[in-house]
Amino acid sequence: MKINTILFLMVFGFLNIANASVDGKWRGWAYWKYDSDGPKCIAHMIFKETTENFSMIMGDLDCDFVAMQIPERHFVKENGKLLLDGEPVGQFTANTFAWSERYNERTVINVSIKVNGTNLDYVEHWIQDDEKLLYDISGRLFKD
Repeated sequence: MKINTILFLMVFGFLNIANASVDGKWRGWAYWKYDSDGPKCIAHMIFKETTENFSMIMGDLDCDFVAMQIPERHFVKENGKLLLDGEPVGQFTANTFAWSERYNERTVINVSIKVNGTNLDYVEHWIQDDEKLLYDISGRLFKD
C-alpha cells in the first residue's frame, strides 16, 4: 500500500511540473535589493500564454515605502525565441521565459521566469553600464 501511495505522489508531482503554465494570476513576494540590501515586497502578476504568444498583462511590487508598476509586455513566440516588435529579445521553453530590454542608454533589464507547478520564480536584474548590478529583484509567487 505504501509503494502505491509513493508512486501516486511521484506521478502526480511529475504531472504537476509537466503541466506548469505561466498563464493566470500570481501572488507572492519579492525582494527589491539595491547594493545587496532591500525590502521584502508584496508581488502580484498576471500572465497570458498561448501557443503563439506570451504576455505579461500586469505586475506590481508594493514595498511599503516604494512601489513599482511593471509595464505590460507582449511577445511573439517563435522557435524557442521571444520576439518584441519583430526583434528577438529572449527565449522560452515549456516552463521558462527570459528576455532583456533596454531601460535607457546606460541600463538593461534582464528578466527570467521559471514556473514549477504552482510556484513561479521571478528574477529581474537591472544592469548599468554593462557591468554594475543596480537592482536585484527576485521572488516567489504562487498561483492565485
